[in-house]
Amino acid sequence: MEQNTKNVNINSILLKPAEKRSDYSKIQILIDNKSMTPTEIKLFYKDGSKTYLKINSLTMNQIIDNNVFIFNKTDHPGVSVEDLRMN
Repeated sequence: MEQNTKNVNINSILLKPAEKRSDYSKIQILIDNKSMTPTEIKLFYKDGSKTYLKINSLTMNQIIDNNVFIFNKTDHPGVSVEDLRMN
């Protein structure tokens, strides 16, 4: 569905869960037609609550050092770590 918001053409994508047990009733993603990037994500929960995520800027194709994704337990004393990876 196409909308015009603040002189910007926006496409709206509506996602509905396949699983009935999901906490969400729907998720709406708003995408700027010109840049083809998301501008907002709206989460609608079955209990009636809502969460809106507004994306002000988005930097694509960044090179991120692998160390960013490594959790060092010694840097966080007192924190309990549970490894939930499946073998």
